Amino acid sequence: MVQLVGDQDLCDLGAAELGRRLAAGRVSAAEALEAQLRRIEERNGALGAVVSLDADGARQRVLAADDALAAGRPIGPLHGVPITLKDGNDVAGLRTTIGAYELDTIPVTDGTVAARLRAAGANIIGHTNVAAWLDGDLPPVPLTRRGPVGPADLRIAVAPGIPGAPVATALRDKVNQVAGAISDAGGQVREALPEISWQEQGELFGELIQLVTAVFTPDGADFRLARYLELLARRDAFIACWERFFEQYDALLMPPAATVAYPHCAPGTPLALDGGQIAYHEQGFVFALASLSGLPALVMPAGLDGGGLPAGIQLVGARWTEPLLLAIGRGLDNAEITPGFRPPPAESPAEAPG
Repeated sequence: MVQLVGDQDLCDLGAAELGRRLAAGRVSAAEALEAQLRRIEERNGALGAVVSLDADGARQRVLAADDALAAGRPIGPLHGVPITLKDGNDVAGLRTTIGAYELDTIPVTDGTVAARLRAAGANIIGHTNVAAWLDGDLPPVPLTRRGPVGPADLRIAVAPGIPGAPVATALRDKVNQVAGAISDAGGQVREALPEISWQEQGELFGELIQLVTAVFTPDGADFRLARYLELLARRDAFIACWERFFEQYDALLMPPAATVAYPHCAPGTPLALDGGQIAYHEQGFVFALASLSGLPALVMPAGLDGGGLPAGIQLVGARWTEPLLLAIGRGLDNAEITPGFRPPPAESPAEAPG
């Protein structure tokens, strides 16, 4: 690593300070770049932070940058400063994916952000990771493994049903059965949901799906960035509500879907539920809340329904609590409150003799 006065590492300098030192000739653009490239080589394998890197192009640009400094030509405030941009910003000649295979491209021109940074003299060397479609956040790393959490140590909110969402009686019964067993084992169990507009939450989820998938239309004309950002701001309000809710609970115990498994059918076919029918799309009402707000969800086997089909329960937690949910699940299995995975029988219930 290149060392500066006071043993300060080049990689730890802010962009403005590095730009000042470059302009003063205290360090060259080539030295600043190589320090960053070494840091990326050392650490990126474990972090996966830099997803596209233009090292060769960056090295060519620093030669011109150092020549300009030596010649005394006018320079910008970021002249020679190596930077990366998030993978949602177009950079000419650099692969841009926005975190999704469907959007994978190599732009021929800079986007506004890249163009302005280049005008200030910055050396754009690569792209860093983003969530798919720029939708949501990347989880903190690394995720840590936790030991099982026993049922006596749990604070569980229970919701056998969700407002406006159809749920089969068999699945409601499984939720109540597991909740009762946790309570009997000493856990704190309370039927509770956050004070939230369930109808608005569902409508927001549907509109986001429609808007995002508009990019697959031939010209993408139905995608409106301003509207998309507005919807994400509304989603943030729901996320905040859920985060306040989970300050009181370790997890929410609820059904995983509207029905147990159903026969293969064409999308849009009505589904049977407790002697009646529901619209095909209503199957997703129960789990849409977790998908919308980026809440981790763990579905666990909970035995069979009256017809011999597998029935499950769902644990939903606060954002980034995947290790806690898995630890709770292992604790429930260890306490035999949930049965764990059991291989399906060789014959389906419909094919069994008798």
